[in-house]
Amino acid sequence: MDVIHDVEYDSYGHVYAVGATESSSGFPLLDPSGSYDYYDGTFGGQRDCFMSWLSSSGSVWWSSYMGDSGVEFAVDLAIDGFDNLYVLCKTDYNGLAAPSPNLINGYNASYTANEEAFLATFNTYYHHYIWGTYYGGSYLGTENPYAIAVAPTTLFMVGGTNSDNTNFPLVIFPGAYNQNTSSGFNGFISEFDLQQVILASVHNPSDPGELDFSVFPNPAGDFVNIVVNLEGGKNVRISILNGVGQVVHSDDCESRSGIVNMSVSLKDFAPGIYVVNVSFDERSISKKIIKQ
Repeated sequence: MDVIHDVEYDSYGHVYAVGATESSSGFPLLDPSGSYDYYDGTFGGQRDCFMSWLSSSGSVWWSSYMGDSGVEFAVDLAIDGFDNLYVLCKTDYNGLAAPSPNLINGYNASYTANEEAFLATFNTYYHHYIWGTYYGGSYLGTENPYAIAVAPTTLFMVGGTNSDNTNFPLVIFPGAYNQNTSSGFNGFISEFDLQQVILASVHNPSDPGELDFSVFPNPAGDFVNIVVNLEGGKNVRISILNGVGQVVHSDDCESRSGIVNMSVSLKDFAPGIYVVNVSFDERSISKKIIKQ
């Protein structure tokens, strides 16, 4: 049995699907074989999560299991303004691995309950596994994750739990609607700060065949220089995004001699962290800069 639980698309029109499968063979897996790609081609247990990436024309570009010897299934997915992919799973086993290294100071609870939520984050272009964490309460408790949604720099998770308020990971603010659990299952809403995830997702590939570019000076003052090296005759889009994923500058350029060399004024930019994105065809690469 194969079940799709959610489908979303990114800013390029690529389609992502997540769900659950009991197929130990014959499932349409595809390993891009890139240096940074996450890929699990081994069916782990009774049921595994799956994640699949399709082009805008319907071709499968990446498809992977994610599971271990227990029962896992993906219930929801979300994509943020930087095209990072967030996959919400449920598992009854402690074998789902976080990436190594995992995010420093990222929430990374160990498996402690009967059934728990598991949240995994990937950079969509390279499918680089950025962050993974269990989320749940007591050993005998059960968490049923239902959905996730992303705001500019935060992620919200909703679900149900029968873990009590002494061991479920609660952060209580004054005036919170409900600070205590009752018998049976209770709904929960949790918020995660995504700023570390966004910064970690800005990945600089070192493969010589990859699109690459230079940004200098960095940190930058009133101006930043961007130099792109690629084949001549290519139309290139250069965008600068702020810390919440909004495009604050964009230029379309043509590489006539194999090099695009441009200077961008940052005089009107507030100090902080920005992301420079260079894309052409269906390829893209980003680097972060600091505006002083």
